[in-house]
Amino acid sequence: MFSKDEIRNMISIQKQDVSDTREISRQVIARLMSLLEMKSCSVIMSYVDFGKEVRTVPLIFELLNQEKRVVVPYCENGEIQLFRIKNLKELAPGYFGILEPKIELRQLSERRVLPEELQLILVPGMAFDPQGGRLGRGKGFYDRFLKKTSKNSLKIGLAFDWQIFDAIPMSESDQYVDVVVTQNDVYFRNL
Repeated sequence: MFSKDEIRNMISIQKQDVSDTREISRQVIARLMSLLEMKSCSVIMSYVDFGKEVRTVPLIFELLNQEKRVVVPYCENGEIQLFRIKNLKELAPGYFGILEPKIELRQLSERRVLPEELQLILVPGMAFDPQGGRLGRGKGFYDRFLKKTSKNSLKIGLAFDWQIFDAIPMSESDQYVDVVVTQNDVYFRNL
């Protein structure tokens, strides 16, 4: 098994070889949208893509058009907070240049969402394994956040095939996802 640092280095090298993720992202999202769970959930949290992650902005647009309650994260004092958006124009560059709800909108208490309200959570990651193991960027934002969510909320990791490893080393504080979706496969964690 590779160490976390070895996997991060391999992914960084692989990302350099990837010029455009648009088409592969479309394939990942199409596979995701075919899941029954995506059709039945009404409160969905999605990360907003950054860099060479699976692109979620087109998905967010589609979910808003389906009148789903779409929640996006933002970072405040090192912790993930949640905000329900009504359109993509409510986003602006924030932490690390990642699109987040505009600062002036965050004061709207009726748009804040608690972690336990989420039915489905789309989770980014540098790498995943078929058992739901996830490797983040190393700051632990999502691991701390996922601990606060309901056990009934479905956690889905989105990835490209080259981000799947046989096994991700998981520590006690690391959180698993329930499903990993790539352009060619769907991996369900054996609970």
